Amino acid sequence: MGADIDPIDPATAAAEVEAGRAILVDVRDRSAFDSAHATPAVGIPIDQLAARLEELPAGTTVITTCGGGTRGPRAAALLREHDIDARPLAGGLRAWRAADLPVVEEPA
Repeated sequence: MGADIDPIDPATAAAEVEAGRAILVDVRDRSAFDSAHATPAVGIPIDQLAARLEELPAGTTVITTCGGGTRGPRAAALLREHDIDARPLAGGLRAWRAADLPVVEEPA
């Protein structure tokens, strides 16, 4: 599931979010999200995604992310099944960090 959806690279994703054309949804569980996440991301765990579709703004692309790029594509596929424009973030949070994009981290 999700293998046929082209992922979006972190720099392009950040630009789309900054321009207001997309939102970034982190689909990891709450504790993983709380420990570190991309600064503009909102957290909706993948197992709650279908029940929380109304929280996603209409007409905006949803970029799904996870830790390393495994759950993001599954989440994007699920959203597309509900007629929501969605793309996974290539490489997840690891790639976001590697692109030197802002991350909120829980203090050590």
